[in-house]
Amino acid sequence: MSVADKSPQPFDGALKHLRTLVRVSRGRSIFNTQLIELQRPGASVSFTKSAWHKKFGRQVKPLAKPMMILLPYGPVNLVYEYQDTTPAKDARRVFELEKILSITASGFEPDAQRLVHQMLRDSYKIGATVNPSTMGSLLGGHVVREDGLDDYVKKNPRSEKVYRQLFHVEYNSGADYATTFHTLAHEFGHILLGHVGPLKDTPESKWKKKDRQRYAVSEAIAELEAEAVAYLVCEMFNITTQSAKYLRGHYDEVLKDTPVTVAGDQLYLPGAMSICRVFQAADKIVKLARGELTPEEGLEKKEKELVA
Repeated sequence: MSVADKSPQPFDGALKHLRTLVRVSRGRSIFNTQLIELQRPGASVSFTKSAWHKKFGRQVKPLAKPMMILLPYGPVNLVYEYQDTTPAKDARRVFELEKILSITASGFEPDAQRLVHQMLRDSYKIGATVNPSTMGSLLGGHVVREDGLDDYVKKNPRSEKVYRQLFHVEYNSGADYATTFHTLAHEFGHILLGHVGPLKDTPESKWKKKDRQRYAVSEAIAELEAEAVAYLVCEMFNITTQSAKYLRGHYDEVLKDTPVTVAGDQLYLPGAMSICRVFQAADKIVKLARGELTPEEGLEKKEKELVA
């Protein structure tokens, strides 16, 4: 990264980059999509050799250069962009780019009510107790780290699991579902970005250095990061909100006294902002909203702790 030349509209470059990531990342994590962008700027949808053939009737060209992405709980995988492929001779049906983009986006319908209910059901997976609250129309919600919250008990036919709840989130009970979805994405973003401390029930005196650093970021940076998460999540699900407007406001506020750096061709970012953490947090909230997130490590209590 290098210090950017003075740009009249740095925010527009950042927003354009985020929108492009969303467009081609459905079906893959935003974090991995950014890794692909760094290896090949402007890349479209990318899949493994086998996925191209089985799902879309396309084969990878002989001399195509692969790109690397990270695997959950594993090393790396090799993927290829659309332009690295041609129609497979043995395919019953061959898909072109726009159809592929449509298919990969099909699991992200803009159903804010369903998404909100899912996020409320699974908020325990990130240690969050969530409640509606009466607020003025200019307020959306807030999150605090709070001692003494009741544990969440997940009961199964033969057993039960108990999860610590470390954060208390409130949202405006009078808001519509789209606004509530945005609010939850923003406040959950604060949690996953480390702005309210680690996702472990550890005394502050024993927090790791990286946890202290995340907790101590300026309010302006914290709001910018959380709003970037909310923007990405809302865009992934095609939920129409005022997030871009809020994001611009936070961006401009930070730039008053923070240098801008360049990551990629047009991604103008404040130097103190952790864009990697933003992508990772957004990916987790997308999974949470789809009912696919596993509880965060450090929240589940061990069996011996359950004995009264």
